[in-house]
Amino acid sequence: MHRALPPEFGERFRMTTRGQIIELLRCTPMTADELARELALTGKGVRAQLAGLEADGLIRHHSRRRSGKAGKPAVLYEFDPAAERLFCAGYAPALIAALDAAGATQSRADRMRLMRRIGKELARRAEVPRGGALSARVASAAKLLSAWGGAPRIERSNGTLVIRSCGCPLSAAVRTQPDTCKILETMLSAVIGVPVRERCDRTRNPSCRFELRARK
Repeated sequence: MHRALPPEFGERFRMTTRGQIIELLRCTPMTADELARELALTGKGVRAQLAGLEADGLIRHHSRRRSGKAGKPAVLYEFDPAAERLFCAGYAPALIAALDAAGATQSRADRMRLMRRIGKELARRAEVPRGGALSARVASAAKLLSAWGGAPRIERSNGTLVIRSCGCPLSAAVRTQPDTCKILETMLSAVIGVPVRERCDRTRNPSCRFELRARK
């Protein structure tokens, strides 16, 4: 059974050790020693946090890894995909119901138009800076995804800026309505002010990937 995350999950929770561990494990499985090195903490302290997170149903054992040294293989921990819904905003059930209803009565072209309208409206309501350099606007867009429960990071590759998130703030909806990604694509395009293309992973554990051309 998953316990509810604290209401101030956004920034406050992510500044705690528990929050930082979850952020790391949402991206990739890690051992207690690897987490301790990453966070500059003691192994004992990290293991105590891991025990609590596992009891709360937020993480689980992934596998074991041998280090080449004598002794038992180290346990790899991962974020429990079943807990991803806790990182979605409370509107997720209403969104899923609305999209399911639209899917039952509308053509895909009509659904896509609906997704884009929703994205534009979300961008209009978003309280983020709209001016400034492209890098600043991209940072604002990533911060918006973070506030919604994503774990975004910004990368640059061959003239392309990528906003990648381990986890998806709309994952519960994406699982039943994959076109939901168009909502975020449209919202980010409007917030950043340049076309954004979604290249999201919609497999068992949905994760975001949005690309845009980087200006030199």
